Amino acid sequence: MSLAGADNRAEALLQDLAKRRPADIVLQTRDLPMARGMAALHRGQTEQATRTLESVRPHGYEWGKVLPIAVAVWFGPLYACGEAYLKAGKAREAAEQFEQMLKRMIFPLDPLLTLAHLGLGRAYAAAGNVAQGRTAYQDFFALTKDADPDIPILQQAKAEYVKLK
Repeated sequence: MSLAGADNRAEALLQDLAKRRPADIVLQTRDLPMARGMAALHRGQTEQATRTLESVRPHGYEWGKVLPIAVAVWFGPLYACGEAYLKAGKAREAAEQFEQMLKRMIFPLDPLLTLAHLGLGRAYAAAGNVAQGRTAYQDFFALTKDADPDIPILQQAKAEYVKLK
């Protein structure tokens, strides 16, 4: 819900869960901070969002060294952190987050992986690497070729891509 911009609703649901499940480590250390970070991002508080989201993004030991499933639970924070870096004007750091997601595609049908291609295209373009940006956008378009063309994010991506040519 936070990724979709429904921050208040996400926070209310997570707070309710937090009260009912105080021992849930994933909820307390990943989900709540991620929702708060996304809410800060949507309010335009990019520095606060980045700090909060950096606290929940994965570090080396989580990358499947214990269980491969650990990779999947970290795509959300990586994506959110990448978005926060983009909005903060930190294109190189944003690209690193999206690249990390795409390097570890344990579950290739995860919709965030599709969005990671778009984020990567935006990050490369913002960093001035137009050729890599175009390639990442093309990868995004290939993955969404059968999507409804009226989806706002797809329309926005197409408009951004045209400006890269």
